[in-house]
Amino acid sequence: MPQSQIFHRLSSKRTWEGTKPRSQCHRGQHDKQHFNVVFLGAAKVGKSSIVSRLRGGPLSEVYVPTVEDCHRLVYLNHGEEMVIDVIDTAGYYSFPAMKKLNISNGDAFVLVYSVDDNSSFEEVRKLRQVILDAKNASNVPIVIVGNKSDLAGKDAVIGLSRKISELTASVDWGNIHLKASAKQNNNISQIIMELLTLCNAQKIN
Repeated sequence: MPQSQIFHRLSSKRTWEGTKPRSQCHRGQHDKQHFNVVFLGAAKVGKSSIVSRLRGGPLSEVYVPTVEDCHRLVYLNHGEEMVIDVIDTAGYYSFPAMKKLNISNGDAFVLVYSVDDNSSFEEVRKLRQVILDAKNASNVPIVIVGNKSDLAGKDAVIGLSRKISELTASVDWGNIHLKASAKQNNNISQIIMELLTLCNAQKIN
């Protein structure tokens, strides 16, 4: 059965922003159907735009640096609710303790880069290794997302760089790699579908 028929989003709401208490962003220790999903990546790669699309919200044309937001999404999986707390982090990492805490509490991760910025993929490379080291595991649920795919066809150099990044993520790292465009709302829902599948598989194992 296609994943779109298995997972259905029931609701979405912001549960935490900036410096407000964020207790709602952390699942109970024994709540197996509640996952913290952390979005990480360099600044201006479109993390917040992707999260906004996941929530069914509009795309902002004005860049506003994120401190940190948390949004709760509820999905239905074979009749059972799955609660996903999506944590949208700052790209500039002015708060290293916050970044460390998010990685520690994260169950799954979306590492976002921009297909027109090679340095943002190198940031993803570093972040992935930090996550693996912090978790002391090699099977952490991670989805690599190349955002701004709407730009890839406009420049041959961008297209080649994108292909190299795809091969690195999927072949060398063994992670799921998705091309997405928050601007065109393309392949956005697939990000959370892949993560839910990875989280389910990890829970079963």
